[in-house]
Amino acid sequence: MKVVILGAGLMGRAIAYDMTQNSDVKQIILADKDFDRAVQVAKLFSNKVLPIKFDANDLVESSKLMQNCCIAISAIPYFCNFGLAKAAIEAATAGRIDLPEPDECGSSAGGQGRGAVERLPPLQSAAA
Repeated sequence: MKVVILGAGLMGRAIAYDMTQNSDVKQIILADKDFDRAVQVAKLFSNKVLPIKFDANDLVESSKLMQNCCIAISAIPYFCNFGLAKAAIEAATAGRIDLPEPDECGSSAGGQGRGAVERLPPLQSAAA
């Protein structure tokens, strides 16, 4: 299975970690506007993770990126999601996941969902 993760920040990094733990996932494309950050994050994980530079405002590029993937997961700011949903439809992506804006989840989540991020090695260790 091929997975595309849009965004290499803390959420994208946690998603990449989870995806590397799944034996069904054979390739993970980690796309971010900051290529150096995508490279740093990819180095933390297995060779399944391929970093690429990505502009979420370019819907043609977004659609091409999501072609032939099983799942595209958006871990970038919510205001990009409408365009990315259109790009996923154009690409006939099998599945697409948006992460909700914090207000949609409620502000008192009690720290839920932070466990995976806290277990990950810090980015600085990638340069060492």
